[in-house]
Amino acid sequence: MRFAIAALPHTFPLRDDPGAIDLARHWATADAQTELLEHLEQEFDGFAVSTRFDSGIQHPEVWSGERAVLWSHLVPPPDPFKRAQRTTEAVIIRSPRTPLYAPATSVSSGDVLRRGQTAKSAKWTRWVLAHLGAIPGEDTVVDFFTRQPVPAFTTMLTLEGIHA
Repeated sequence: MRFAIAALPHTFPLRDDPGAIDLARHWATADAQTELLEHLEQEFDGFAVSTRFDSGIQHPEVWSGERAVLWSHLVPPPDPFKRAQRTTEAVIIRSPRTPLYAPATSVSSGDVLRRGQTAKSAKWTRWVLAHLGAIPGEDTVVDFFTRQPVPAFTTMLTLEGIHA
């Protein structure tokens, strides 16, 4: 099976690059997310989409009927004398497979997301892969935007006897 992970760029924490902020604003619109969903449905058997979660999933009208899981992490405050803030993202999951290893539906990570950081942590990626039910050696998982294989998946050991 073919799976895709689409981590939408967020405007928080703020970056100094105006182009990155414009791109994040574009992907925050309902039209862009609807178009993304259409592409994912046409090209892949399953997918995971990371989007902002602010007391609810961003654009629930686009993602209604989909399963969502939550991941939160820490963000350094603008003022160095204040405590780190916790921010949450929703990961929309559609997969024909059941999750592997009973992954948590809500994770409160101690990881700190730095300003301008665009790559997800290996822990986050493995958690998403478990929710997709993707099987190493049998499936392919790509980053939707780069179309490159997800390194955390391609380096996983093949799971022998998973269908036993």
